[in-house]
Amino acid sequence: MIDIVLFHKEDCGLCDQVLAELESFIRDRGLEGQVCLQPRDIMDSTEWYDQYSEQIPVVMVNNQVVCHFFLDESALCQALDIESGQD
Repeated sequence: MIDIVLFHKEDCGLCDQVLAELESFIRDRGLEGQVCLQPRDIMDSTEWYDQYSEQIPVVMVNNQVVCHFFLDESALCQALDIESGQD
């Protein structure tokens, strides 16, 4: 199982949007059971807050930042080693 980590915080419109887009991405590509979406609130950890507060939402795969502010589906597909479906 591959972990997709979303660093976010409460009351963040961009964070809510990226979370919804990630959920759709996983569902639309049939990735349930293959990936695990792990939302992490940066307010739960001083380390997370210090590292990501200026960049949220941040999407990571395999401990590597894939994108921040907006979901980059092409970069996410590349990180997951799947076809982007965009020609």
